[in-house]
Amino acid sequence: MAFAAHEQRNYLAVLTASGIQVYSAGDTSILQFELEQVLHLELSEQPPQFCFAKLEKSKDLLLALSYEPLKSLHIYQHQGVAGFVPILASNTLQTLPLKLQLTATRDNELALVNGEDIYVLVPQFTKL
Repeated sequence: MAFAAHEQRNYLAVLTASGIQVYSAGDTSILQFELEQVLHLELSEQPPQFCFAKLEKSKDLLLALSYEPLKSLHIYQHQGVAGFVPILASNTLQTLPLKLQLTATRDNELALVNGEDIYVLVPQFTKL
C-alpha cells in the first residue's frame, strides 16, 4: 500500500490480483475513497514495489513501480482527469538490487535508493 496527499485530495494505491488499484478521496475530513484507476502489472515472480513521490517545485504527483527480479522501473505522472499516465519505463536498472524508496527534493530531484547506492533522477517535464 502507498498513500499520498496532493492538491486537497488523498490517494491510496493498493496491490491486488488485478493490478495496482488507485483510489482517491476529495474530502479530507471524511476519507471516503473511490476507485480512480487500475494499473495493470507486468508478469513477474515477485509483486512490484511501489510508492508515491511529490515534486514540490512542479506540483506533480508521481507513482513509481519497480519489478523484481526484472529490475525495471516505471514512473507514472498524475494528470488530472486522465489519472496516472506513464512517463518512464526503464529496464536500465539491471545491476541494481533495488529496494524502491523514492524521495523528492524541493528542486524536483528524485533520489532512488538501494542498499548501497543513491541514484539521482532529474525529471524534465515539457508541455508540447
